[in-house]
Amino acid sequence: MDSSPGPRPGATTGTSAARMPTPQLVLVAALIGVPILALMWVSSYAKHDPELWGMPFFYWYQFVWVFVTAILTSIAYRIVATHERRRRRLRAARPDDWRDQ
Repeated sequence: MDSSPGPRPGATTGTSAARMPTPQLVLVAALIGVPILALMWVSSYAKHDPELWGMPFFYWYQFVWVFVTAILTSIAYRIVATHERRRRRLRAARPDDWRDQ
C-alpha cells in the first residue's frame, strides 16, 4: 500500500484541464515580449528626428511604450485571470475530482 501523499490541492498534475492551453501561453508570452524586444532594439530609435512638440524621437518613442506596455500587460493579465477563474469554477463544480485535473 502506497502511503505517500497525493499531489497538493493547488498543484497541477499534468493534464490539460489544469494547464493553460498552448495558444494562450504563446499569446501571453508575445504580449509581454513585444515591448521588451522593441525597447532592447535601441538602434531603431536612437535618433533625434522626428520631433514631437520639441521632444526628440528617442524620448517620446520610449514614453509611448510606457502606455503600450501597460495596455499589453493588462491584456495578458486578463487572459491569465480568465483562465484561472475558469479553472477554479471547474474545481468548485467537482470538489472530489481535484486530483484528476
